[in-house]
Amino acid sequence: MIKDLVLKSQFVNFLDSWGLKYSNTIEEAYAFEKFVNYLVLSQDDSSTFIGNPDLLDSCCVGGGEDAKLDGIGIKINGNLVGDIQDIEQIVDASKKIDVEFFLIQSKERSSFDSSEFNTFGIGAQYFFSDPKLPESQAIKSFRKMKDLIYSDTKVIRKLENNPSAHIVYAFCGTPPQDEHTEALKKIVKQNLESCPISLNEIRVEILGTTDLIRMSKEIANDYTIELTIKDIIPLTTFENKKIKKAYSFTCEAIELVKLLSKDDGTIRKSLFYENVRDYLGNQGGVNSEIEKTLKEEPEMFLMCNNGITIVCSDFNQIRDKLVSIQNPQIVNGCQTSHSIFHFRNSDSLKNVHVLVKIVCTDEYEITNKIVRGTNKQNQVLEESFETTKPFHQHLEDYFSARRDKVSLYYERRNKQYASNPTINKFEIANLRVITQTLVGMFLQSPHIAHRHEAKLLEMYNSQNEMYIIS
Repeated sequence: MIKDLVLKSQFVNFLDSWGLKYSNTIEEAYAFEKFVNYLVLSQDDSSTFIGNPDLLDSCCVGGGEDAKLDGIGIKINGNLVGDIQDIEQIVDASKKIDVEFFLIQSKERSSFDSSEFNTFGIGAQYFFSDPKLPESQAIKSFRKMKDLIYSDTKVIRKLENNPSAHIVYAFCGTPPQDEHTEALKKIVKQNLESCPISLNEIRVEILGTTDLIRMSKEIANDYTIELTIKDIIPLTTFENKKIKKAYSFTCEAIELVKLLSKDDGTIRKSLFYENVRDYLGNQGGVNSEIEKTLKEEPEMFLMCNNGITIVCSDFNQIRDKLVSIQNPQIVNGCQTSHSIFHFRNSDSLKNVHVLVKIVCTDEYEITNKIVRGTNKQNQVLEESFETTKPFHQHLEDYFSARRDKVSLYYERRNKQYASNPTINKFEIANLRVITQTLVGMFLQSPHIAHRHEAKLLEMYNSQNEMYIIS
């Protein structure tokens, strides 16, 4: 039973948005496990399960023969995979890959049970070793994926580092901060380090009520950040009513790290949802130059770098040099942001200043224009702009016009309906769902419809077979 009313409210909202119900305490416990799995696995991409509730179901492995695990997730280059075909597809399309394992256990109780935590740690250890506990078919499927990652030469050749492991225990109380609990976490980590396979980074976390509430809000991108800035000037909007306000300002890179960092010290990947490309690493020409400047000529960074562009829902000057930014999204400057975060502990960052352009708007079309106009420094796939094209505007309007018959919403923009509590997650279809359905049903190619939407667009758009207004 969840005692905290705020967490209870978040849990109920989750159930409503996914159309889930329970009639007894056992079903409630399973629903809570699904809630926690959703929070943990959606942290960096709130659209992970949109249009794909089966993927969430497959990650929920609690029940009979669960090997002491309630949730398992495998991410490759930030994408949650559901089967071996997903892994092969991402590996084939990527020059380098990064693999993350997530093992989760959830308890509704408000008190921390050290013996349960120990048992969970043993289950995590056995997952990365030979199986010593009975395993359900769901866990066996994840084990096959794990074994492929560690045995397939095509995968191994593209690994930049050994896979990382995130071991997450969640309950509805306050995590103890005593030496005994820290020792238990250390033992779990040491046991994983002794497994026959190599793991790069191992993080063992105990999440409590406050953590779960924070994670739920972060998925909704519902947060405000305050930054101390240097110089600021207003930008002329020519009385464009779709733009509330716009400014340019400079700030110290160390201050910008506040915006880029989550409470656990990792980068806030959700900032980059509207950005059309992910971090390219420091191997590309532009990105290696960014990091070279940060390291060798930090005082020249402001002169040599175009800075970052932020779209937000509100922006205010609290006082002369202190500003607040509500629900920010970095739409240009992903590479700059990641490079600064990479150097966050470097002394050279103290001499770095960054140019920031910020636009306050609630209009999707304005955001699209900014995205398209500012993302030209690195190569950007045309597929990234697919939903900005007229066809998809017409399709969104069509969904709206037919809502009296079927309650469906076309999400052209990530989190487009996040602020509307009356719209359920299972009523939302995004570009991935639309594209895979079109390929599987109307283009009669169900054998390839599971592929990533960017790959499908690349295959069929060149033949003018998709998304054309007639």
